[in-house]
Amino acid sequence: MNIRPWKTQKRKKLISDICSALGVEQDGGELKISLAVYEAAQLGDAFLRLAQACIRVSDVSMTQTQRLVSQFKEDVEEFLESTGYRYETDRAIPGKFGQEIRIDFSVEGPRAVSLLQAVSAANPVVGRHVADDAFTRWYDIPHMKSAAQFITVVDAGVQTFSEPDLRRLEELSILIAFPDQQGQLLEALAA
Repeated sequence: MNIRPWKTQKRKKLISDICSALGVEQDGGELKISLAVYEAAQLGDAFLRLAQACIRVSDVSMTQTQRLVSQFKEDVEEFLESTGYRYETDRAIPGKFGQEIRIDFSVEGPRAVSLLQAVSAANPVVGRHVADDAFTRWYDIPHMKSAAQFITVVDAGVQTFSEPDLRRLEELSILIAFPDQQGQLLEALAA
């Protein structure tokens, strides 16, 4: 999954605190508890502490990944707020297969409505899933193409999306790197 919880100093400190509180040793990417032969009665407690440390370390990794994506979406929303256009977040649209499709933003421009999907990912593995999800959302609402333009806003601060994934998204939507292409995004919303 390409998860590296000890990637930054902040994460290293969090993991060190977790290990210290639970009496767990960290040796590179390995978490362990050393027990002497005469401490066999403490084996159950050691397993529980080690399992708890593993869960907490994975929580650190996952919350950092989720924060990156939600922070990017907040940055896009802040930009939309500055445009003065009316917008709606998490707009529900009936999909062609009967399910409800949620699109990050629906923006009412002067002449057209724009549907925006903000995509960001912490690593290429997650990037592949995020790109597939965005593609599926656009694919599942083709009936909206006559009423709105589709815009995929890609996080320009990360290099986690493959060229084929980006080209696939570009077939169904306008692809804009944010914040690098803020001007193009503003022009698209004004169209």
